[in-house]
Amino acid sequence: MEIPFLHSISIDEKTARHAGVFTTLPVRKSKHSDIADRGAQRAIQAWEKHAKEDHSKTNFQAVSPSMDQHGNKWAYLSPEALPERLALLVYLSDFGTIYDGI
Repeated sequence: MEIPFLHSISIDEKTARHAGVFTTLPVRKSKHSDIADRGAQRAIQAWEKHAKEDHSKTNFQAVSPSMDQHGNKWAYLSPEALPERLALLVYLSDFGTIYDGI
């Protein structure tokens, strides 16, 4: 029985390698990278608004901006996340990653 993938697409190995994926397993990516990007932007905006120290605002290399044409890293890490939950997943994950880097 084939598993139905509802929210992701298969990515060929060459594209996956170019995007920085380093697994030998088949790679899937969420169809909703745009939603993941919006969640990342919200995390950055919230951090900029509430961060007290100037040095903490420079820790944005930890967040998941879109990887050019390849999409947001969370689109690869959680390919079957429900679209209505993906932005929150990315927001919390990126916000936690920024905070953890301090």
